[in-house]
Amino acid sequence: MAGIKNKACVPSTSWNRLRKLYGNEKIDYYNLLEESYLSARKNGTLTERKDEEVAYLLNRPSVTGKTVAVRYVPNADSYRAKNPQWIWYLSEIKEMEPAATGEVKKERRKLVRSKNGKLAKTLTPTTQRVIQVPPDKPAKVNRPTETPSVRQNNAVQAAEGNGAAKKIAKNNSVKTAHRIVDALPPEIAGHTAGGEEVGPNVALRQFAWLGAEVEFYNDLYKMMKSEPWYFSNDPHNASLASYINYTFYRLQTEQKIVYSLDNQYAAFNTGLVDNRDNEIYALFAREPGYRQEWVYRAFCIRGTGDGKILSEKFVEFPEKADYALDPRLQQIGRDTELDVDFQHIVIANAGRLPEETLIDESDRETKSPLKNILVQRRRMKEQGDREGVTQQNYKLGTLVAEHEEWQNRLLDRLEEHIKVARDRVDQNPAIAIPVYYPGKNTMSVILPLYRFRDDDIAYGALVVGITPAGNYQAHTLLTPKMAYVDARIVRPIDSLWLMKAYLADNEEN
Repeated sequence: MAGIKNKACVPSTSWNRLRKLYGNEKIDYYNLLEESYLSARKNGTLTERKDEEVAYLLNRPSVTGKTVAVRYVPNADSYRAKNPQWIWYLSEIKEMEPAATGEVKKERRKLVRSKNGKLAKTLTPTTQRVIQVPPDKPAKVNRPTETPSVRQNNAVQAAEGNGAAKKIAKNNSVKTAHRIVDALPPEIAGHTAGGEEVGPNVALRQFAWLGAEVEFYNDLYKMMKSEPWYFSNDPHNASLASYINYTFYRLQTEQKIVYSLDNQYAAFNTGLVDNRDNEIYALFAREPGYRQEWVYRAFCIRGTGDGKILSEKFVEFPEKADYALDPRLQQIGRDTELDVDFQHIVIANAGRLPEETLIDESDRETKSPLKNILVQRRRMKEQGDREGVTQQNYKLGTLVAEHEEWQNRLLDRLEEHIKVARDRVDQNPAIAIPVYYPGKNTMSVILPLYRFRDDDIAYGALVVGITPAGNYQAHTLLTPKMAYVDARIVRPIDSLWLMKAYLADNEEN
């Protein structure tokens, strides 16, 4: 039975909408759209009107438990002329209230009739999942202004700041800690109240039309030198996507997007190289008929293929992003005064703490529910149920928050882990690895955390930055995977402790 994935163009805004509805889980959305289409066709719930629309319900409910409906419309003639196989365009993704079995078609028809209806732009949390932005995360980031059309010898107008971060009030009370989720998913946190996308996660998609994003990232992946930064549970180039989006955002704030003499091409330096160590550039062309000013053309190297355009059309070649690190961040030794957001780490990030530490510090009151949570989480990891793992981590944070004595023992243990990390930085400052935080366009460092002083493999990484007042602040705890991806944005990984932690985490998951 013929499906729809090879007939439909899925824009970046639709991917973003899907990620938001499913809590930023790493789901194969292509397969979800395809399998849901085939199911709807088989059970008779599909609306498929020639030259008008295709509409159906997805097989998977949203993070709020609601049914998700999608709607395709005919693709623009100008786009079909270049891509005749893409007949349809995914134009609408909508959450619907749960309906009884006999009411599905009624709900579907309602969706079909409202061709111009305005979609909901915000995620409504359930009563059991109240989302709160932790103190180290911004509620929103202002979108930078568009870079100038032409950049030659004249000075370029600075982009609007990387955004004043408007913070939600701090709430570290144990009584309310069970309501905390680590952070809003980037796609949610990057939206204004009216639903407009802002911030580093969408800066590249606002700048240029990327086409099918899976193909966009695959083009780069096939060209770049092979690196061990892809996890077995990361089949959709999510790590590479984070890298290229944040790299572009950094370049944009540094005014390093370069434009051709005739203003028909734009390019930036990816910071990656091919197998012969040639720098890889992203090249864009100006084409009519798109919402964005630029359209992705190719990844290329200078002097060959599309890379000849760089030599022929550009006076200057794009430079790499600069990630200069405050030297003070490599001096976080045992004598440095360090403020630590202990409760955020122990409660909101309880799921990132080692199981052995959680068990060792538990007592008779917490042992039984803790054991059940850990067993369920292991089972869901084995099944690849990421949503289920997230739910168990949420339950774990709730359990820690409700037992003050256990919580205090975990806080004491974490304090010991941080002391060991600072001692090791004293011995070898290179242990502090630079990471880039695009939300504030700032640099931090990560320090390895070990269960015991003589451990050889870190279970996580402590993120440390410098506040505007010049104080050292430990913000949060990252898993080895998260730490590896964040550090790779800055430079290739050559740190032994992070590589070992990465490999151990990859083997476990």
